[in-house]
Amino acid sequence: MAASDGSAGEPKVAVSILALGRVGYGLAACEAAASVLQHTDFDVFLTCDEVTTPLFAPHDRVRLLSRHAPAVSFRPTNFLAKFEALAGCLDASDAAFFLQLDADAVLTRSVDGAMVAEALGDADVAMAEQTSIIGSTIGRAELRRHYVDHALAFLAPDLEAPPPERFCFANSGVVLFRRDGLKAFLDWARPLAARLPAEHRHGEHWIADQDYLQVWANAVNPSRFVRLPWQWNHCEHWDDGFPRAGALIAHLSNFMNGPTPETVQRLRASRDADAAAEPRPSGSASRTSFVVVSFNSAGWLDMCLEAAAPHGDLIVVDNASSDGSVAIARRRGATVLRNDTNLGFAAAANIGAKAAQTPFVCFLNPDCLVTSSVVEAAEAALARQPNQLLVPDFVDWSGRRESGLQPGYTRLKILADLIETRSPKHARRIRSTSRIDDAAWRWPLGACIFASRDGFRSLGGFDESYFCYMEDVELGRAASARGVALNSLPHVIVHLGQHGAEISGAGRKALMNEARFRYAARHHGRTFAWFAEATARLLGFLRKPLGGFPRQVRG
Repeated sequence: MAASDGSAGEPKVAVSILALGRVGYGLAACEAAASVLQHTDFDVFLTCDEVTTPLFAPHDRVRLLSRHAPAVSFRPTNFLAKFEALAGCLDASDAAFFLQLDADAVLTRSVDGAMVAEALGDADVAMAEQTSIIGSTIGRAELRRHYVDHALAFLAPDLEAPPPERFCFANSGVVLFRRDGLKAFLDWARPLAARLPAEHRHGEHWIADQDYLQVWANAVNPSRFVRLPWQWNHCEHWDDGFPRAGALIAHLSNFMNGPTPETVQRLRASRDADAAAEPRPSGSASRTSFVVVSFNSAGWLDMCLEAAAPHGDLIVVDNASSDGSVAIARRRGATVLRNDTNLGFAAAANIGAKAAQTPFVCFLNPDCLVTSSVVEAAEAALARQPNQLLVPDFVDWSGRRESGLQPGYTRLKILADLIETRSPKHARRIRSTSRIDDAAWRWPLGACIFASRDGFRSLGGFDESYFCYMEDVELGRAASARGVALNSLPHVIVHLGQHGAEISGAGRKALMNEARFRYAARHHGRTFAWFAEATARLLGFLRKPLGGFPRQVRG
C-alpha cells in the first residue's frame, strides 16, 4: 500500500496501540486512544481481544484489529504481540509515518504530522533514551551492561555492542517509524521471535519488545536510528521533576506489571480529560435513562458517565458529596438532583427513577462502565418484554467474573454474610454446604440493572428502609413474588468493585452488616437475626486475639 500524506498537506500518521488480556490494559488503552483523538488528527489502530474489545466506543478515526489470546502465554507474550499489532497497522494504513504508543502513555498537547517527520529527520526509527531509574543508583553504564548481558546475548550474540558513547538504552513506550523503516524492522523481528523459545527468558530476565528495538537501534541498523527529545516520552521512572511542563507524551510505565486503577485515573488527568468532556447532543432520541447515585464518587464518575452518555440520558442523584462529583456530572451534561443529606442508595435511586422521561431505566454504579452492546441488548429485550429486570455479568480489575443474577438467600447464606467481615474462614465453610442458596428465586446485582420505567415503578422501587446494600436482594424478592422475570444479558461490563464512593473499608463493612441484620430480622425473625449477629461477633472476637500473635514462618 502506497504511503500518503494527511489532510492539508500534513504527513499522514497512524497510531498503533495494543490492549490484550486484562481489563487494566483495556482501560489504559482507552485513555491512550482518547488522547490521540483529542490532540491530533491521526488514525488509531487498536489491537484488542475478546476481553478488551467491548471497552472501546466506536469512532470514525478508530479501527479495531482483533487478535485471539495465544494458547500458551508467558510474561513477554503480550508485549511481543506489539509486532503483530504494528504489522496489522502497516497493512491497514497507507500512512507515511507510524507511532507505536504504549497503553500507559498519553498525549498531553497537540501533535501533528510535521512534528513527527521533523523528529525522525532522515532516520527510520526514533525513541527516547532512558538514562537512569529514579530512586536507584542505576545509570547508563549499568543499563548498557544489562543490554549486553541479556538483550544482545539472547537476540543477536554474534553482533558487537556499541561503545558507551554511542549506546542508547532506548525505551519502547513511544516509538516513531518511517513506513519503510517499520517494514524493515518487522521483517527482522518477527521471524526472529518465531524461531526463539516462546518463553523468551534469558537467565532471570524476560526479553520483550523493547529488547528487540534496542538491538535494532544499537547493533542491527544504528545508522537509521535517532534519539527523541525527552518531550516525546516523559516518564516518571527516569525523568526528574515529573511531570514537567512542555511534555508531548506522559508515560506512566510500570515495568511490565500492567496499569493499576490509579494509573488509569492519572492518565485521564494527564491528557486533560476534563477539557475534552462534551455533553450529549440535545434533541437526540433516548430510550434509556442512566440513574447514577453519587457520594464522593469523583474518582470514577467521569469515566462512568463518559461510557454511558452516547446511549441515553444521564441522571445523577448526588447524596451531598463534598468532592467534585456534582461538577463532573454537570460537565457531562447530566441532570443533577442534589440531596441536602446522604439519603442512601435506595432512596436516591428512586428519586432518579421518578425523574426519568424515557421508557427504560438503568441503575448504574459510578464504578461501572456500560458498553454499546449491553445497552442495545437490554433495550431490545425490554422492547419485547417490558415486565422484566435485566442484568449483565461483571468483570473486575483482576479479571474475576461475577454473575449479575444471584441465587436467593437462605438462613445459612445470610449467616455466612454476617460472619464474613468478622471471620472469613468460617463464612467460607458455611458457603461450602450444598443448601446455601434458595433456587426458588434470584436477585439482580445492583451495580447495573436495566428495567422498564413503568415495570420498576410497579414493583414499588427500591426498599428505602435499606440505607445501602441488600436493597437489590429485596428487589429480587419483590419481583419473584409478583411474577416479574429476572434475566441475564449475554454481555459483560467492567465493575471496579467498591470504588464507587469514598467510604472507608470499616465503614463499608458496617453498612453491609447493618443491611444484612435488617434483612435477617425481616425475613427470618429477630431471634434469628440476633443469634446470627451474636455468632458473628463472637467469631470476630475469638479471631482478633489469635491474629495479634506473630506467625511462625518455616524455612
